Amino acid sequence: MINLKLIYFIRHVAEELRILIVKTVSKGHKMSINDATQEFNNMFNLKLQIINDSFNPTDHLNQAVKFIYGNYNIFERTYLVEKANILRYIPFIQDLIYGKISDDGITELIKDEDKKIIADYSMLEEHTFLIDRSDKYTLNTIKKFEHLNKDILEDEYHNYHKQLRQDAIILAK
Repeated sequence: MINLKLIYFIRHVAEELRILIVKTVSKGHKMSINDATQEFNNMFNLKLQIINDSFNPTDHLNQAVKFIYGNYNIFERTYLVEKANILRYIPFIQDLIYGKISDDGITELIKDEDKKIIADYSMLEEHTFLIDRSDKYTLNTIKKFEHLNKDILEDEYHNYHKQLRQDAIILAK
């Protein structure tokens, strides 16, 4: 909604600037190119200042976050940062908006923020290795087969479990 207000306001100011130009031209005063340029620049800068004074970047930032995360279900969420993560960056974004951070300082601040986030998470995760104790029942089942080659199946069974044990030893190191 506020974006529509902003668009309307900018169009309104643009129309006011056009009217000022028409009035200046209709007065019939002859001006040099430099005087006309100076007069136009004064009008333009005055209107630009009015726009800048009425524009509050913090409000628009907050409204953008509310709009995007209020309509989270319609956006491509694969690359959309979670709301909790974006909210922690609002002060940082505001500092960028108001020019409190130099271009050189931006990189350092991003690195510092990333270090804080990374510090919250372990680089390694521990997973418990559970040994399957059902193997004796499987071996008993193989021994009870009548129409299959029990020797080949038992060899495959032992090779499979040997490989599992070797993998577990490697993972434990």
